Amino acid sequence: MNGFKFGWMKKTPSNLQGKSVLPVSTFEDDSLQSDDEKVASSGDWRVLLKNAKSKKSESSNDKFSRLYDEGASLAEEGRYWEAINRWDEALQIKSTSPKVHEMKSQVLMELAEIYPAVESAKRAIHLKPDWAEGYQTLGRSMLNTGQLILALKCFMKGEFLAPNSPELWADDAKWTLCLIEQEKQMMEIDDV
Repeated sequence: MNGFKFGWMKKTPSNLQGKSVLPVSTFEDDSLQSDDEKVASSGDWRVLLKNAKSKKSESSNDKFSRLYDEGASLAEEGRYWEAINRWDEALQIKSTSPKVHEMKSQVLMELAEIYPAVESAKRAIHLKPDWAEGYQTLGRSMLNTGQLILALKCFMKGEFLAPNSPELWADDAKWTLCLIEQEKQMMEIDDV
């Protein structure tokens, strides 16, 4: 080669050749810069990306919490379809929330939406298989479908997981046993 060397040439008054140059004075006070501005000035894009993701997840978590709470308030007021809509929005943000699925199942039962209630309760149990309250809701939704034995199994599983919960045994399991006994008696009458 002919000895040509490539490099960046720094602009100095000597190589500007007759162009007017205004002196620039800068004042940089780090305490006046935000964290984002400091990172941006450092040029580390990985830190900027991490900060953007954390802000996004924080806002998503806040939105999820707000929708969850709004749904609960609406359900308490008896505004069930509105509650379901809020929870569906929350589930689009965080679909792995067993509590939202369980509460949605309870409200669907109130609306006599039997099979969607079962599906929602099953999803809650799938997400949190050691949750007695979830099994109780699944059992109650199974009662609505007439599947008494499956409902009883859910209540028994819930009682196993939370032995100090008298409601599971006193209310749900005993009631289901009474229903099973009545069903047997009805079958015996039909056989005669």
